[in-house]
Amino acid sequence: MDEQEIDKIIASCHPPQDILVYNPPYEVLFHAKGKHPQRNIFKNQIFTEVELEKIRRLKEEIKKQKLKLPKDWDDGDLLKFVYGANFKTRGAFKALKSCLSSYSDVFPEDYMLIYSKIYEILLTGPLYMHGRDCHYRPLLIMNFAKFDLKKYTFEQYLQAACFVLEFASKHMLFPGKVENWMCISDIGYRGLSDLPLNTLRKITQVLQDVFKCRLAYSALINTPKTMLFIYSCLKPFLDPVTIDKISIAKGNVATNIIKYFNPYQIEERYGGKAPNLDIFWPPVFPNYPVALDDYNEIKPLEKKKIEKVYEDDSMPFEKHSEEIINTERNINDEEANNEIYEEIQNTERKKRVKESKKKRKNTKLKKTPSDIEVEEINLEYIEPLRSSMQSEKNQTQELIFSPNENIIDAHDEDVYSEPFEEQVDPNNLIIDTTQNSTMCNLHISFLPKCVIS
Repeated sequence: MDEQEIDKIIASCHPPQDILVYNPPYEVLFHAKGKHPQRNIFKNQIFTEVELEKIRRLKEEIKKQKLKLPKDWDDGDLLKFVYGANFKTRGAFKALKSCLSSYSDVFPEDYMLIYSKIYEILLTGPLYMHGRDCHYRPLLIMNFAKFDLKKYTFEQYLQAACFVLEFASKHMLFPGKVENWMCISDIGYRGLSDLPLNTLRKITQVLQDVFKCRLAYSALINTPKTMLFIYSCLKPFLDPVTIDKISIAKGNVATNIIKYFNPYQIEERYGGKAPNLDIFWPPVFPNYPVALDDYNEIKPLEKKKIEKVYEDDSMPFEKHSEEIINTERNINDEEANNEIYEEIQNTERKKRVKESKKKRKNTKLKKTPSDIEVEEINLEYIEPLRSSMQSEKNQTQELIFSPNENIIDAHDEDVYSEPFEEQVDPNNLIIDTTQNSTMCNLHISFLPKCVIS
């Protein structure tokens, strides 16, 4: 693949331009579970006195051991190893040394030099990136069903995994704002005997050594019962940070992950609304906003305006932001007007419903038997109370009702919602006073007669 094609892929992976006006909240800067908050953002930050002291001690150990660091590293990079070792200087130095060794083994020189070697693996999708969450963090998908050790070697898969994450670190993040990624691992309901455990364990170990403090949240999905049982046994011994960051789901939806995502940023197979991928490279970032609110009404960003922004790759990053932000402001203004109109309609609808309920409440039957007039009752269809109700059992059907309740005709099965306003003379009614209830029993016959008791 030529350099121009690679440059286009890199440009498509940059965070949206509105990242410039985004300020990460505290829960993104720190992970507050456990005894001490765990820092997630390390670049362009003001460190505490304790953090600065630990960095100073680690630097002294590095100088003492004459360990060479990459030229572009700063105090923030060193602080990651301090957090990884729970603020123990010796542990931090050991982790730092292991990181540099693992990185040099995977990438002897520039990491882009292995691109042609692992290009076919990237297309098959054992590891790939798709979408961003509401805090602009990219989503890493690991599909264990795509690992084929008969076709590719362990070293090739390890290089592919490190390449994807190194590419993400270089081109998908934003220092001081977005420094982590989310991860979904699809087990595919494979048992422990069906998984390449040694390969996965080694790959995971290298990724943990090289990419310190990069994982925000992770979830295992489509897991078999055996793995769920093992995790339930180990969970009491795990620290709160690990428990909160890593979850295991039986189905295909990672609830602790997708709650941060607009559905249009996740594939359908994982609970989102974005189309499922067939080709997994280059990384895919859907042309939808990352915001969570009103996602049911979200429309794709206008392609013409977006394409216009990226016409000239030489344009500075700050100049791109102006046009993108103006584009999204126009879209947001239109959506805001629609929201205001819908809110007015909903308010008027609620008002009408409330008035209707109030009107029905006022029309409830409040009259006492002494207020009912005789002239409105048709005595032709009323007969005296029988001594035995069993003889009428096959001809009548009992229905208990109260005024203003729905009355169901047993013959036609039609529902009438109008209040019962028939007025009768209390002197001509036979009322059973032995029942301690304000209800009355109405025996409705299929014949054109009825008995009131």
